[in-house]
Parts: sequence; C-alpha cells; structure tokens
Amino acid sequence: MNNLGEFNRCTVVLFDALYDNFPVPLRLNAYNLNEGLDASKVVLYTKEDRYRGDNDSEIKNALLTYRWTIHFWINEGLMRNVHDEHLERMAKFKGSAPYGDSDPSLFPSVTLTARGLDALNASPDLIKGKPVPFIHRIKQALVEQSTDYIAKTVTELIKTVITVGVL
Repeated sequence: MNNLGEFNRCTVVLFDALYDNFPVPLRLNAYNLNEGLDASKVVLYTKEDRYRGDNDSEIKNALLTYRWTIHFWINEGLMRNVHDEHLERMAKFKGSAPYGDSDPSLFPSVTLTARGLDALNASPDLIKGKPVPFIHRIKQALVEQSTDYIAKTVTELIKTVITVGVL
C-alpha cells in the first residue's frame, strides 16, 4: 500500500479512538496504534509485524507514515499533544524543561481539539436524505475496511476542514 493509503487507514483509527475517549487524552504509540482497539478495528501494522513480515521496507515505511500522520493532524489543529504543551509552558515559566520522550513514536497525551471534534461531528452531505457525521462514516470505514471507502471518507473530511472550514 502507498503512503496515502496508510495515511488514510491511520487517520480513521486515530479519529475513532480519540472521539471515543474525548475529552480524556490518549497515550499513542505510532508503532502500535492497534493496542487497546477492538480486534475488528485492527487495520494497521505494528512494530512486531516489521520483524515477522517478508517485506520489511513496506512495513517500516507504513510505521513512519503513522508517526507523521499524527504530526500532520496535530499541525492542522484537529488534535493536540497536551504533553508537549505542558513542556512548553514549563520552559516558558522556568527557563528550561525536562526532555520530552526520547522515542519519536510516542505521543504521551493526545486529544481532539474543539476544531477536531467539530469536524468529526460535521455533516456536510446527506446520505439517503439524512445528515451523517464524519465520525459515523469513520466508524463504518473501520467495519468495512474498504480501502476505497476509507480514502473517500478521509478525502471528504480534509476537503470539509480546508474548504468549508469548521469553527
């Protein structure tokens, strides 16, 4: 699968988990995002797959894509890493801060922002005459595990956030 496909799969897993746990932050490990998920929602590779897999470079690339997918959505303002914000505040007021986690795959405290919650609850299109929020489409994408449905859902979410805007 290409980077965009892995980005899409990672996006639906992330938003499903963050929405279900909102407002409580989650500790995310980009190399094991399946941890704690319902077995029917497991669609991503893990670090262990890399050691078992025949095509190590494909799995390694997917794991890097997951890490940068989290960064992408943080930078777009739909989620935030509360841990990083805490370290920044400590540095601002005390002049220095303890080092962040040395493992770049760890995001100790991630939650949706108000903008992210609003985007997931948005219903820009009607399906069968009824508004269907993106979070319901994301949950359906995880059930179906259809690459095309996942891609369509994420593409529409991005278009809505960028062109229509939320909040």
